[in-house]
Amino acid sequence: MLVELDPSRRVLFAVGATKAILGVGPEGVIGRNFMDMVSPKDRVLVDQLLFMTSKKGRIDNVTIRMQGEKGLSAPLAFAGYVMPDLKDHFFLALRTQAHLDEKGNTEEGVERDKSTGLLSGDSFSEMAVKKLDRKLFA
Repeated sequence: MLVELDPSRRVLFAVGATKAILGVGPEGVIGRNFMDMVSPKDRVLVDQLLFMTSKKGRIDNVTIRMQGEKGLSAPLAFAGYVMPDLKDHFFLALRTQAHLDEKGNTEEGVERDKSTGLLSGDSFSEMAVKKLDRKLFA
């Protein structure tokens, strides 16, 4: 999930696995305060990380959880930085270690390249066929 925040930590842009992580699509995230979506146990940590990042530096793969429609997310790797040239906006990435489908379930029997996380050729073909079947015969 990729997120852009303004300095007040309001979500301006969201894309990616918002449904799997938070239980809502990107449109349900935009305009909300990012901190309200962070697990209450991780809010102080995230607040401090964003504060320090706004002064100088980056956030590099700190493990946090988000609070969504379905409750707490799986542990997520949280990374990001601030762009002073772009009105001090935060650009953040959150990703799970386990790959999730669009419903937030762990992918079973899916092979991925260990270095890139991309689907193997066979897994990609199988997943594409399943999705096409669902759309064509739904």
